[in-house]
Amino acid sequence: MKLNTLSVILTCAPLLLLLHGSSRSTALASPYGSNDSGRRIMNGQQANPADFPFFVKLVSDGILCGGSIISNYWIVTACHCIFRARCQAIEIYPSNSQRGQPPPIHAAQCVIHPQYDPTRHAFDIALIRTVEDMVSGGLKAITLTPPGTRYPPGTPATIVGWGKIGYNAYPQTLLRGQSVLVPWDVCNAQYKTGSNRCRGNPNCENIPNRILCAQGQGSAPQSGCGGDSGGPFIINGNLAAINTAAIYTSRPTFSAGCMLGSATMHTSIVDYLPWLFSLVDPSVNTAGFPVAPESGNTLVIES
Repeated sequence: MKLNTLSVILTCAPLLLLLHGSSRSTALASPYGSNDSGRRIMNGQQANPADFPFFVKLVSDGILCGGSIISNYWIVTACHCIFRARCQAIEIYPSNSQRGQPPPIHAAQCVIHPQYDPTRHAFDIALIRTVEDMVSGGLKAITLTPPGTRYPPGTPATIVGWGKIGYNAYPQTLLRGQSVLVPWDVCNAQYKTGSNRCRGNPNCENIPNRILCAQGQGSAPQSGCGGDSGGPFIINGNLAAINTAAIYTSRPTFSAGCMLGSATMHTSIVDYLPWLFSLVDPSVNTAGFPVAPESGNTLVIES
């Protein structure tokens, strides 16, 4: 098996909502709700599936998510997309799949990160091993971000997904958009200022360290949203992160769907390379791979 390697603006409001990017949305107090309002890659453009041969659409227990092929037999996605699903029942479709077609890819094994914490979106990363050899079958693997890579604020990233465009409605085509990295501390401070969990308490627990925060720019900002979780966050052609969650400023906005310009959170791939390689390609020596601790006062050693 060969792995392609070495690869907000949030206003201060009484309530901030943090939403899993799957097609089931939720307030912070209950991370597994079933609100099905309209969500999508907002202001997204039609994507050519041939440009994203590594992208897959996942349907697990009614939850719509995305994923990325990283080797012949492995897909990486978000934990919250699959951790409650029966693995072999997950439906997996390539980026060029047509409506009504049966899923051509089947899951053989699902691996949830053992430290996954759904209350904080920490360690929100999972792997699916497939029955089929996807690369030999004509699909491609995306290259992972090289070890030690750190991206500065202002770095542009591409997002892609099949997220919903309305109540119980899906886009006819794959959508893409562009987002820009914003500082982690800005995103974290605004989360703590307004979130229902923190209620303005500056000593409230932080969002995970291993997060890339991003935001759409301009008068028509583009952003990932419900149904786009688990999908790729692409920088310079590499898989830099996994779409994880979005932040909202008020419950009415939450009920209507995603808010233009809201901040989004993405699980950083570079900090999970040792864990990924331990499963996907144990022959890779990751001893020298630098990873950030998950929180400011906890050093997490991963084998």
